[in-house]
Amino acid sequence: MGGRDVANFAALHSAGSYALANTRPHRESTIVTKLRDGGAILLGKTNLSEWANLRAHDTPDGWSPIGGQSYAPYHFQQDPTGSSSGSAIATATGMCAFALGIEVRAGPRVHVERDG
Repeated sequence: MGGRDVANFAALHSAGSYALANTRPHRESTIVTKLRDGGAILLGKTNLSEWANLRAHDTPDGWSPIGGQSYAPYHFQQDPTGSSSGSAIATATGMCAFALGIEVRAGPRVHVERDG
């Protein structure tokens, strides 16, 4: 399982921003706890647009200062779309069986459709 960097894992949580780069959540999110209890293995955290793409209107989709720019895996010049692009890319390329994404505006379903 891959997890978007806005979901609370026992590891660091940053929302893609240096402002939260070294913060640790007080507890894991409910969905992560239930997935772990069910046997899911967390492989890593995926990149997301900084602050779930709500930081500014002119920042590129899939960009954060911590993770850099995410690129669509099969068409590198294609916009990876929105803040869950890292989760969609990790799933589309087979890096994980599934990944968490969060519906903010366009949501993960659009990213998966665009990224493969």
